[in-house]
This record gives sequence, structure tokens and C-alpha cells, in this order.
Amino acid sequence: MCNTLFVSHASEDKSDFVRPLAQELRRLGLNVWYDEFTLKPGDSLRRSIDKGLAECEAGIVVLSRHFFAKEWPQRELDALLGANIAGNVKLVPIWHGIDVDFVRSVSPLLADLVALKSVEGIEAIALKVAELFPPVSSVLNEVLASKLEQFLSARSIELEWLAAGCQYRFLQAQALYAEYEALANTYFENLTDNEIDEQQAAIEVLLREKRAQLFTKYGLSNDINITPSEPISEEKLRLWLEALDQWVSGMLGEVESMSLLRDLDFYMDDYDYLYIFFGIPNYAVSMEQRLLLDRAVRIVGDGEIDSLCPLIDALRNKNLQR
Repeated sequence: MCNTLFVSHASEDKSDFVRPLAQELRRLGLNVWYDEFTLKPGDSLRRSIDKGLAECEAGIVVLSRHFFAKEWPQRELDALLGANIAGNVKLVPIWHGIDVDFVRSVSPLLADLVALKSVEGIEAIALKVAELFPPVSSVLNEVLASKLEQFLSARSIELEWLAAGCQYRFLQAQALYAEYEALANTYFENLTDNEIDEQQAAIEVLLREKRAQLFTKYGLSNDINITPSEPISEEKLRLWLEALDQWVSGMLGEVESMSLLRDLDFYMDDYDYLYIFFGIPNYAVSMEQRLLLDRAVRIVGDGEIDSLCPLIDALRNKNLQR
């Protein structure tokens, strides 16, 4: 798993560009600090941003007219520029709705930096960033090949076993999250805003310890990330479980399978959707392995199981970078 990429942006640019970019970066296995992924109720905004800036390997800075019109994003930029000059952080500017003449008019220094342009498209930009900071795999290709091989010639009872595994991992995450949220709420519910700010650091230490204990309780390894964006209703839970069952049986379809993948990835924030499907943590695979597994999700859901064979061969022949 790579170090954190801090996404600095103006809130006005979230919906049309920044949010989908952050989601695509995370889907490619990058560890992204983005406020909607990272900040939870009760978190100190300033302290959380300070922590993200201090721990990041790179700053992805989405420069726009909105960005230069606001004070807070430019403070983040100042911090990232200082770390970049010191050699501690790489800076990746993205021009969103602006050109070199505009950038030069507000910051000649930034105009001299090689930048990506939002007009290139979100997927293309995300791939370029991932090439700069490639996730390193800790999973052998043979292990992934064996995971995919389970779907070949699976009989009815074996398909039920595979579906039960997917559903169990999903419920495992939900149970952990529900218990963690209830625990976190007990720390914050009777505190004033000033008391929360004063005690934030101590509470965060306690919650990290409790979270580690819950991971042990539910049999999850620490390299699995679970941060659902909100509690799930019983009806929605039923629909998720039915979709996973249909996916394993090859009845969900290619389009719906990719929709399920993206829905899980978006809903779960930092949750490992590959862990749900295959029992492999998202951040344990390289970008090449992840793209292959994404293809496998489409193939399995569409029932074209024989199309897994070339993917398995590629893994076995080590034609895939780790």
C-alpha cells in the first residue's frame, strides 16, 4: 500500500471533478486523503487536515478559479509547496477549467510546473497519477489465480459456498462498523464542541485501540480497510446480499456487476470491495492486478466463466507486474 496522496481542492469543484477523481484513484489502489473519505462526525477539521498534510507522500492539487478565490485551499497549497521544496512531498497540479495564462497571472511558480489537465478525463488522469505512485502488491499472482480458479466448473453447492463467503465478508464488515459507530458515539454524545476539540487527540487514540480490538474480534486483518459512509438499512442490506448471490451465480450481468463494484466502493468509502468479492484486501494488490480483478468481476457476474482462463493464465505465466 502506498503512502497517502492528499487531495487539495475547492469545495465548489467536488461534484463535477474532485469526488469522482478521488474515487477512481482509490479504486486503483491508491491511499487517498480526501475530506469526504476521511473526516467523520466529531473529527477536528484542522487537526485532521494537518495530519493528512504531515503524512502525505504527494499533494494532488486541483487548481481552478474557485481554488484561487478561497483562503483555505491556498493555505494547503502553501504547506505542500514548502514540503515539496524541502524534498519531502511530490506535487501534482491539475488545472481544472483554467489555462497557463490564468495560472501565470496568479502564480508564476505554479505555471512552471508540469500539470495535468482535467479535460484529459478522470480515468486518464487517475491512471497517470497511479503510474507515478504505483501500489506495490503483497499478494502472489498464484494466490490470485487460485481465487479465480474457484469459479471455474463450480457446481451448485460450490457456488452456494462462494456466495456465502461474499455475503459473510459483507456482514462481517457491517457488524464491525455498527459496533464501532456505537462505541464512538458514546465518547462524543455528551461533549460540547469545545470539549471535543480539547479531547480529540486522546479520544482518537482510544478509538484506534478499540478499532484494533474489534478487528481481532471479527477475525479481520489490519490491512483491510472498513469505513462505510453511513449505516445501512435492513432493506438495503437485503438488496446487497441478493446482488452478491446473483453475481456469484453469473445472473447479475456485466453492467450490473460493475455497478455493484462501484456502489460497494463508493458506499464503503475505504472498504475493500475486492475483499468482499475475492477475500483479497484492496491495498494488497498492484494496479495491474487490480485491473485484472475488476475484469474478473465483470466476467463472473455475466456468467462467461471460461473468459477467466486467459486472466488465470496471465497470472500463472507471470505476465502481470507485482
